[in-house]
Amino acid sequence: MLTFDKAGRRLAAAAAATALVFVSAAPAFAAEESALDKGQTATSNSSFSFLDQELPFAEPGTPLTTQPEYRVDRESPVEDVAGILLVFRDSQSLERLLDDGTYESTNHAYAAAGYDNCIYVPSSKATQCFLPYDVELGKTYTLSGPLTYVIVGALTDDDAGVYTARDIDAGVFEGYAQIHGYDPDNENNLTLVETTPTRGGDYYDDFGLVTWETPRG
Repeated sequence: MLTFDKAGRRLAAAAAATALVFVSAAPAFAAEESALDKGQTATSNSSFSFLDQELPFAEPGTPLTTQPEYRVDRESPVEDVAGILLVFRDSQSLERLLDDGTYESTNHAYAAAGYDNCIYVPSSKATQCFLPYDVELGKTYTLSGPLTYVIVGALTDDDAGVYTARDIDAGVFEGYAQIHGYDPDNENNLTLVETTPTRGGDYYDDFGLVTWETPRG
C-alpha cells in the first residue's frame, strides 16, 4: 500500500508533473507506440484526471479486477478530437515512477483486457484500448467491463500498475481502426460509461495508480 511518505511523494509528483508529450508526427500510430516504448508518462493531451485504486493482496496466479475512474476536468486540448487511447501498464516500480517519472517493470503483475478494441504491446508491457471520444466535461467515467491484473510474482510495496488516457484526433483514431479492424458495433468493445465520482477521492491529472495491500514485516 502507499505509505505516508509515498503518498506525499505521489502528491508532489502530480503537482510537479513534467511528463514528455507523445509525438504526433506521421505515421501517427507508429509514433504513439514509439512513445510508449520509450516509457514516457505523457498526459498533456488529455481531458482526464485519474483516481488511484488499491486492490487486496493476492498470491501469484490470482487474477484481480479493478474499475479505474476517469474524470473529465478539461476541454480536449486536441483539435478534431475523435477518440481516446487508454493505456494500462503492467506492474512498475513505484519508487522510480514517483521519484523521476521513469517506468521500470517489476514483472509481478500484468494488465489484461480481453476486449476486441484492446491490444497488448509487449515492448512497452502495456495494454492499449482505443475508443471513440464520447465524454462530457465535468462527468466521471469508468470502464464498461473490468480490467484484470494477473499476479505472476510476489507483490511488494514497490509494485504499482499505471493507467492513463490520451485524446487522439481523427487521423490517429482512423489509423487504429484500420490496423486493428475496429467495428463500432462489436459488443466486445471496451467503452467508458458514466459513474458516480468516488466521495473524497483524489483525482490526479498525470496518471492513475493501481496498488496492492501488501503485507508488512
